[in-house]
Amino acid sequence: MHDLGPNALYCGHGPELTEDPGAVLEYYLAHRAFREHQLLAVLGRGPAGVDALVAEIYAEVPRAVWPAAAQSTRATLDKLLAEGRVEETGDDTVRLA
Repeated sequence: MHDLGPNALYCGHGPELTEDPGAVLEYYLAHRAFREHQLLAVLGRGPAGVDALVAEIYAEVPRAVWPAAAQSTRATLDKLLAEGRVEETGDDTVRLA
């Protein structure tokens, strides 16, 4: 999407973003990469489930946001699973592949 040079972004929530949409996309991509790095760092210490990952990575975020953080974490883990970077252990946890 970034390469298409959009004039606006219409997100699922919030206002239409028309001021420098490319910068917004770059921020989102960098933020997702940062969360991936955090997940991989925690998993480098051993297998963990979504709840444990959220509790550690989002410790400074209000707990009311944790359900959304869990959904985001699951989505990121699905991406990492598809890439072969993590693997399921069979007990609702994942570990580095």
